[in-house]
Amino acid sequence: MFTDTEQTTEVRGQKSEVRDPNSEGAEAPSTTPRGNSARRFTISGDVIARAVAELPDREREAIKWLAGYCTAKNLSHREVAASLKKTNGEPYHPDSLYQAFTGRREAQQLAPLAEAIETLRKQVEENLVRLETEFIETAIARKIFALCDKARRRRKIALLYGESQIGKTTTFVVYKERHNHGETVYVRMPTRASLGAFLVELALVLNVSTQLKGVQLRRALLNCFDERMLLLVDEAHEGSVAALNFAREIHDRRKCGVVFAGTNVLRQALTTGAEARNFRQLVLRGLPPLLLPSTPPARDLAAFARAYDLGPAGEEEISARIAYVDDAGRDRTQTVTLAPAELQRQVVGRDGLGRWCAVLQEARDLAREKRRPLTWGGVIAAWHSFDRLSRVEEEEAS
Repeated sequence: MFTDTEQTTEVRGQKSEVRDPNSEGAEAPSTTPRGNSARRFTISGDVIARAVAELPDREREAIKWLAGYCTAKNLSHREVAASLKKTNGEPYHPDSLYQAFTGRREAQQLAPLAEAIETLRKQVEENLVRLETEFIETAIARKIFALCDKARRRRKIALLYGESQIGKTTTFVVYKERHNHGETVYVRMPTRASLGAFLVELALVLNVSTQLKGVQLRRALLNCFDERMLLLVDEAHEGSVAALNFAREIHDRRKCGVVFAGTNVLRQALTTGAEARNFRQLVLRGLPPLLLPSTPPARDLAAFARAYDLGPAGEEEISARIAYVDDAGRDRTQTVTLAPAELQRQVVGRDGLGRWCAVLQEARDLAREKRRPLTWGGVIAAWHSFDRLSRVEEEEAS
C-alpha cells in the first residue's frame, strides 16, 4: 500500500535558515528532481505539494501557481525571483523563494510574497489574453470547458470522446493556461503507453525525478495532487489499462477531478472492448460522458470565419487565379473555381478542423504579405497549396 504523507523535508516553521542548494557552500536537501537534466526548476513537485498543503488558500494558490509557471516556462527559482518585487521595489532573494517552495516559512511570513506573486500572475495573464489570438472559443470549446469545470468542482472523473482534429487538445491547453498553472495539470498520453511510459510523462510535467522507480515514483506523483486540483489526460486512447487505472488511482486517493479525452477508440475500449471489465471502476466513477460531433457544427465554422474577418462561407462559386511553380520548376497559373461553403465542408470533413485552421492561417499570412484584406479567393489559393502538397505526399507514398 502507498502512504500519501511520507516526509522527505523538514517541517514547516523550522527556525534555522535554509539556503538555496545552488548557493555557494549550501548543502542540498533531497528536493531536486534528478534525472530531468534539461529542467532549470529543480524543486520536486511532491515537495512543493507537501509544503503548501496546510497553507491558507491565498498563499497556497500563489506558491503553486508560481511553481507551475516556473515549470511551464523552464525558469529556475533564482531567475523568477528577480521578477518578484517587495513593497520597496527590491527583488526577492532566491533563498527566500526556495524556503517558501520547501515549507520553511509560516503563513504570515508568506503574505507579502503572495502579494508579489499575484502581481506577477496578473501581468502574465494580461499578456496571455493579448497572445491568445489564435484560439477561437466555439460552442464545442465551451462544452469542453464546462465539462472540465464540473469535474474540478465535483471532484469527479469525466470522459470526453471526439475524433482527431476536432479541437480537444487545443481546448485542453487553453483551459490549463486559464486555470492556474499549479492547479490544473495537463498530460498527453504517449503513443501506446505502458504504465511506465505514462509515469515518466507525468513526472516530467510535475517536475518529479524520473530516476525514481516503482513504488517511490508512484508515491511521489500521488503526493503532487490534492482535492483542489484537476488532471487532464489527453490522447487517453493511447494508454494501457494500467496507465489509465493509475490516473483513476490519483482520483481515488487524492479526491481530485480527472478528465480523460480520447477518440472513439477510447469509448469502445471502455464500454465494449476486450478490456472493458478492467475499466469498469473508471467508468462507474465518471460523470455523464461528453460525445463531440464528428465535424464542427455550422455555427462553430462561422465563428472561425468571423475571427479571420471573413463573411459567411457562401454556396456561390467564386474563382481564384493561382500562380505556382510546378515540379519541373516552371511558373504556372491556374484558375480554381469553388464555392467557399463546399471547400469548407470538404476540408473539415476529410482532413479535420486542424487542417482548416491551417488553411485560414496561411491565407491570412499571404494576405498580410501582399497588404491586402483576406478574401475567400485568398482562402481558395491557400487551400490549393495544401492540396498540391497532399497529392505529392500521396504519390510519394504509393
